[in-house]
Amino acid sequence: MHGRVHSPGVNRRLASLAASLALVAGGCGDDDDGAGDGASQPEWKPPAWSYSENGGAEKWASLSERYAACETGMEQSPIDLAHARKAPLPPLKLDYKAGPAEIENNGHTVEVIYELGTNSVTVEGTEYDLVQSHYHLPSEHEIAFVQEPIEMHFVHVSEDREFLVLGAFVRAGETNSAWDPVAADLPGKEGGTHELEQVSPLDLLPEDAATGWRWSYSGSLTTPPCTEGVAWNILRTRIEMSPSQIAEFKDVFEGNRRPVQPRHGRGIVLGRPR
Repeated sequence: MHGRVHSPGVNRRLASLAASLALVAGGCGDDDDGAGDGASQPEWKPPAWSYSENGGAEKWASLSERYAACETGMEQSPIDLAHARKAPLPPLKLDYKAGPAEIENNGHTVEVIYELGTNSVTVEGTEYDLVQSHYHLPSEHEIAFVQEPIEMHFVHVSEDREFLVLGAFVRAGETNSAWDPVAADLPGKEGGTHELEQVSPLDLLPEDAATGWRWSYSGSLTTPPCTEGVAWNILRTRIEMSPSQIAEFKDVFEGNRRPVQPRHGRGIVLGRPR
């Protein structure tokens, strides 16, 4: 995408992050099927999956053994966020900068793909780099069975390949000028891409994203391979968009949500930074 010269230490970190992107895209990708002798191995291609065809999300686990967690996992996402315990949460240090990005239709949603190493969030000493943001319509997470029109996910990955997702609900309201460049360039066809000259991830989030109330729990990616161990942080303050802006997202994808999953006794905390 957009090139930049990094120090060797940063380059190693970015290489680790790049190896994690296959998980975000829907395939493990970093499994070693060889015998360790250096022989080339055929590249594993993740099987096609859908929200509606061939059984939809309920059948993801049957498509590949690598998708088994979608059925057998005990910390799957999304969930209903009702009945959360109130308690203080660690601060979110958002280090986001305005810059170029690429917007892509991957056949399941539209992603805004950011340059690696330019945006990050730090929680309790662990830095997570912002990889991409995307949307689900209607929202995947619910609150007492209630859904919002859209849910935005900002996906971050640490050097140790751990995931942190900032989630933000969208409600109908006033026109949101920060989202205009994204909404105006949504590629309508799978594989379609556009370059965005200037995007500020911080402007796309609610103003109190770093300091406001949020739900926090341990879950998973909401698409195959449904990888667990994801640190979910879902902002209580909504992003506001006009009905026409919401319609622009709806025109490209609607119904691209995974149903809520069992909580299996997991605790959910609703709080703000100490």
